[in-house]
Amino acid sequence: MPDVASPISLTRLPDDSAPISITCLPDDSSIPLTCLPDAPSSISLTCLPAEEKLDTESACMNYLFRMKWPQGFVCPICRHRHAYSISTRRLPLYECARCRHQTSLTTGTVMEGSHTPLTKWFAAIRLMSNPEQGISALRLQSLLAVTYKTAWSILHKIRSAMSEATAETPLTGEVVIHDAAYGRPPMYQPFVAHPGETTLLVGASLSEEGTPGQISMQAVPEKYLSQRRIHPEAVINFRREHMEKDATVAECLINRHFHRSDKISMPLVNQARRWFHHTFHGIGKKHLQTYLHEFCCRMNLMLADKPIFESVSRICATTSPHG
Repeated sequence: MPDVASPISLTRLPDDSAPISITCLPDDSSIPLTCLPDAPSSISLTCLPAEEKLDTESACMNYLFRMKWPQGFVCPICRHRHAYSISTRRLPLYECARCRHQTSLTTGTVMEGSHTPLTKWFAAIRLMSNPEQGISALRLQSLLAVTYKTAWSILHKIRSAMSEATAETPLTGEVVIHDAAYGRPPMYQPFVAHPGETTLLVGASLSEEGTPGQISMQAVPEKYLSQRRIHPEAVINFRREHMEKDATVAECLINRHFHRSDKISMPLVNQARRWFHHTFHGIGKKHLQTYLHEFCCRMNLMLADKPIFESVSRICATTSPHG
């Protein structure tokens, strides 16, 4: 097959006589961006532009292609930019015109290996992109008409991708760190740790206006706690895992009874608590960190004034599944 920029069409018949359609993709091939069907009226969703409606598998394939390869196809092996599209199954294969490596549209995405229609995947991403109301696996099962196992798996893979993206975007500049707690009953006596609570460290990069421009939350490991007091090593660990090397700590408020107004990120912590409670009726310690990452990912996109659905779609299109 020649390496040309103009589209060509080839057809051959395999042993089972099923036709195979092959089209050469040029470097500057433009993929039309299309969108999601209206979600059930019982759920408040972030509005999407009409041109981003993803109501067919074809529209979803075009959109996924664009999210995965914004500048056009790139071979994962040799980085060549020409490919042949082989359409013999539900999702196309792309064969590199140079090294002949074949890659699926969903390879290297959270959808890899899934038999669930792309329309349902993007419906789930849209629901998880809503900053005001989350989605549980039980609710998603009902909305998408899938099994609970499938709904849980979809949310788990999207959430893991958002968690990974958050972990890979450390805090920069001047950072304020303070402690907080999750799991404490509302009317529990102050200044006394509840046995079911989880101690948190919350960091916020300050904007020029002195407000949070980016946040990160970490459930403090038990090894860094002593009678619910936070060891200094916990802050060192937080800096190592959640901050750029050249970022500076402008303020660190821990282990002392500071007024809530002194903790600049407390409104966001309270928002996370409400979101966990109303969506999931509480989160256990085992999975809390992943949900904290998900919340921070969505909140940081909002603080940066980035389109949440498009950004989460791109994260999902460039992150391999984990479990």
